[in-house]
Amino acid sequence: MISEKLRKAWEDNVWSKVIAGLILTAILGFFTHLFGFLPHLFTFLKFIFSSILSTISVPIWVIVFACLPIIILGYIAFQAISVNMSRPKYFNYTEDIFYDLIWHWEWQPKNESRSKPQLTNLHARSLSDLTRM
Repeated sequence: MISEKLRKAWEDNVWSKVIAGLILTAILGFFTHLFGFLPHLFTFLKFIFSSILSTISVPIWVIVFACLPIIILGYIAFQAISVNMSRPKYFNYTEDIFYDLIWHWEWQPKNESRSKPQLTNLHARSLSDLTRM
């Protein structure tokens, strides 16, 4: 009974990741305790925290201008990735051959007036037309 529930949870997209995360956390916690790594981890975190809060001799405006291009490029990259992810892969399928005719079309994404993507600009050319060109 429990193994059946565990198998169903493992096959679920979300729960499988939760279970894997718990297993990984348990393994890392065991090895951390085994090797006494925890004091070193706390020392490192204290160093990072104190470094963030310490005073520096570089003016803040230099840091802001140094980070600005990285932020802008990151935003542009994120926008480009999100546009590609929102467009289905079948939108690249715009040409095929059926019954010795080359068919071309374009995809129009769904919008307020239609709930599904739509084929537009559908036209065909004969294979013999290509040999004459």
